[in-house]
Amino acid sequence: METSSVGVGQSSMPRCLLANACALSAHFRVCEPYADPKGRYHFGFHCPRLSDNKTYMFCCHHNNTAFKYCCNETEFQGVMQLNITASSDGFAHK
Repeated sequence: METSSVGVGQSSMPRCLLANACALSAHFRVCEPYADPKGRYHFGFHCPRLSDNKTYMFCCHHNNTAFKYCCNETEFQGVMQLNITASSDGFAHK
């Protein structure tokens, strides 16, 4: 985590105020590798992929062995049952 430079006697302000929120945000932008119900392996990827709309920044999936894909914030909150704007840390289970 980077901090900004300040004068003597002042505290430094972290650029990412909540390290956990930053880590969680980064985590939700990665679709991790998985094997589908037929046993086929699928490589992981970061969202958005080059072929995706730039607003599709989150990884959506209904469980860890189902099709994973990049989605927008609204779909992410619905599919993943997470409200990323409701809590002070940025993420809250519905």
